[in-house]
Amino acid sequence: MCQIILKDKSEIAYLRNRFPWYQLNSQITDNQTGKIITIIPDKHKGSTQALGMLLLELWIVQSKKETIMEIIKQYYYYEDQQEINHILEVLYERLLTKDPLGQASSEVREELLQLLISELDTPAPFDFHAYIAHHDKHFQLLMISEVGFAIDECKQEEQYQHFIQSLREYIKNQPDKTRILHIVQGEPFTFYNEKGHRYTAEELQFHIQKEPIYIVGLDEDELNITPIITLLPTYIYIYGQDPNDAKTTAVQTIFQERVAFKSLQSFPFTPIN
Repeated sequence: MCQIILKDKSEIAYLRNRFPWYQLNSQITDNQTGKIITIIPDKHKGSTQALGMLLLELWIVQSKKETIMEIIKQYYYYEDQQEINHILEVLYERLLTKDPLGQASSEVREELLQLLISELDTPAPFDFHAYIAHHDKHFQLLMISEVGFAIDECKQEEQYQHFIQSLREYIKNQPDKTRILHIVQGEPFTFYNEKGHRYTAEELQFHIQKEPIYIVGLDEDELNITPIITLLPTYIYIYGQDPNDAKTTAVQTIFQERVAFKSLQSFPFTPIN
């Protein structure tokens, strides 16, 4: 059993809404210092870890949201609220998802999480506000760094979106060169025409060299997106086991309604080894 002392009504409401997602059961009672939230033990083996993650989420998303917003404004000079909100979203993803994008975010998350878990392992009630006040300076230093990483990711995302839009505009202004292109997932993709002929590396290189792909920032040595741009099919069928494959998602993002994903078993030509 673990007890947490909280005073802020909005924080208590936040926890109540998130307890089911973390599969935690609780009871709330009053005492002189505030409300005591008692976490009731159950068969959920990772309850301490789950509670630690929930409190880390509360710390970052609810309790110190304004502090983080001030860091974005004062240290990185952002004023537009929409941009600030986007940076916050990226920061939350870095620190609170199970598989954060950057190694640095994983280290920061684990550091803060272990600090919380060490407090939860003690028998005394955990005074949440006293705890975050005690670690406030350290938390701010970590967030200054993490906000910088989040901003870098936002800039990379903006560059990627600009690149995608450039490709879409290029495709829009070019006539289709083939009717159907069949693609089999792999590293790299394998390409077949509508009659089942597999394009060789030499054939793909021949088509690539005929097109001015440099104007949209594509590399001749890139063998997943570049061949599709140069062959420019009306319809694209991708076959494989993983619809969430990164390269497949990229093709769907660029070519949109032209693309259909199908199971590998539905590939219409010779068996795939």
